[in-house]
Amino acid sequence: VQQFAARQALAAETAQLAEKLEERKLIERAKGVLMQRQGLSEEQAYRALQAFARRQQKRVAEVAAALLKQ
Repeated sequence: VQQFAARQALAAETAQLAEKLEERKLIERAKGVLMQRQGLSEEQAYRALQAFARRQQKRVAEVAAALLKQ
């Protein structure tokens, strides 16, 4: 029973890490789009994503995904 619980916890953690990695990939791609379209540096692009997310009261990954859909 303990082994099952440990495996369940490990599986949940693995899924969470995979989701975080996918979000990070989205953010990196969105930064690249902003850098290319608006001539921003990497830091400026990330700050722009952060600022927009704050204004929209959303997570940076959500804003990045919306930007990539455009």
